[in-house]
Amino acid sequence: MKPKLLLYPNIQVENVFAKETEVLGQLQKGELNKALILWQPDKPTLVLPSGNKWQSSEGLHQQLMQMGWQLFSRKTGGAPVPQVPGVINVSHMYVWDEQTPYSITKAYQGFCDKLSRFFALYNVKVDVHATEFSYCDGDYNLNISGKKSRGNSSASGA
Repeated sequence: MKPKLLLYPNIQVENVFAKETEVLGQLQKGELNKALILWQPDKPTLVLPSGNKWQSSEGLHQQLMQMGWQLFSRKTGGAPVPQVPGVINVSHMYVWDEQTPYSITKAYQGFCDKLSRFFALYNVKVDVHATEFSYCDGDYNLNISGKKSRGNSSASGA
């Protein structure tokens, strides 16, 4: 099986989430064993999670439109996330080894380790830890020169 790498430097948030769903289907069918999607939104977009806590409303939609923003609701939980051009988003999908009990901590740490090894190829030192005052301050933030460059919300997956 081949890994899949998809690059979208300028894509609607709605379309990249549809692409993620398609790739997840390929993983479930055994057509792929891992995939990496690197993407940037074409327009500023506020992404709302599913559930009742963060509801879309006509007022919110109108206010965002006046500011040049789009609004999109995804199918998974979490918190509202602003997606803006200039920020590279990473979707890393893979098949978990059935012999290894699933651990969100191991998944986050494994992803950070892969990114750390990548940056080391270019002599860029990274640190993995919580980043005070960042938008999403969790235990698995990748920091370069003391600034957050990538992050996960927490070890619990919240």
